[in-house]
Amino acid sequence: MRQAGFTYFKCDFTQMLLGASRFSRDDITPAGMLRELFHLIRDTIGEDAYLLACGAPYETVIGIADSHRTTGDIHHYWSHIRQNIRSMFARWWMQGTVGNTDPDFAIVRCDCTTDDLLLSRRLPKKPWHSGANWYAGREMNLAEAQTLLLACYLTGGDMVLGDALHRINEAGLAMLTTVLQKPVERGVPINLFDYDGDEMPIVVAQGEGRKLLAVFNLSDDYRPRKLPQPFAGLQGSHEEFWSGKPVTILEGEEIIMEPHTALAWWVSSI
Repeated sequence: MRQAGFTYFKCDFTQMLLGASRFSRDDITPAGMLRELFHLIRDTIGEDAYLLACGAPYETVIGIADSHRTTGDIHHYWSHIRQNIRSMFARWWMQGTVGNTDPDFAIVRCDCTTDDLLLSRRLPKKPWHSGANWYAGREMNLAEAQTLLLACYLTGGDMVLGDALHRINEAGLAMLTTVLQKPVERGVPINLFDYDGDEMPIVVAQGEGRKLLAVFNLSDDYRPRKLPQPFAGLQGSHEEFWSGKPVTILEGEEIIMEPHTALAWWVSSI
């Protein structure tokens, strides 16, 4: 494949080696075998190829793989989105530390962004219930697509597009354009260990000369949220993330956030 011109390689399910009871060699552990495997892959594809480790324990491939998957598979269901966003933010520290992070595909396809009837593989739909996170519940809507895309962007890691782009309409393309134009450094969840940090994460990322503040509501309920200090009520030349509309003062009072949504602002005064 390398000789054929491919330069991006995703190696998946390599963690299955960890379940082996023994190898033909008795001088190596399963983790050691995984590391030798990735050394072999790297030597084969060359240093200039891009290597994504998917499923391999991070410590076994540090220094070999360029990128590391930090979430489960994404599909256009809120059950997948919610689970993946929580994984992304819990592993924020990995970006630029052990390599690049890969939050799986950034997707926007929903009934508001495409007329494509085949949004995914044809699998039976299942009702959502607690613990059901695979193809469960309904397909995502536009607000949930924005929530996913913003979270992927805030990781500062890889942005790999996973839609049939020729079928995405102007609304969907505008969302993708927004996150591809202005790179940010890895976002830091500032309330990760708070009692509501899992369902209502607040993330701050550094852009070019300004910060990006994002507030999420991953719960199924309307939830109140006040912006953290020093952002609450901050005056200056700010900008709403998706629309680009100017904001002269950030919300100082309590905001009632809709379920499955996120709000974000470019903040220039801090």
